[in-house]
Amino acid sequence: LLNAMGARWTPEMSIKNTHCVSATLSGDKVLKAAEWNIPIVNHLWLEDCFARWQDVPHGDATYVDYSPGVNMQKLVG
Repeated sequence: LLNAMGARWTPEMSIKNTHCVSATLSGDKVLKAAEWNIPIVNHLWLEDCFARWQDVPHGDATYVDYSPGVNMQKLVG
C-alpha cells in the first residue's frame, strides 16, 4: 500500500516522518513519534487512505484504537 500511494517505509523515525503506523503503542519508533508529536495510527488508517485514495484525518478514534486484548497485528487486511 505504501508504495502504491507514493509513501515510503523508514527503518527509523525521523522528524521528517509524517505518520507512525504501528500495531502497538510500544517500541522505539512509537516513543520517538510521540516525542516529536508525529501522529501514531494503526493500519486501519493506512487502509482507509488507500481505499479512498486520499489522506484521511488521523484523529478518528478508529485509527488510534489500541484496545487491550486486541492484537492489531492479526487484523491486517
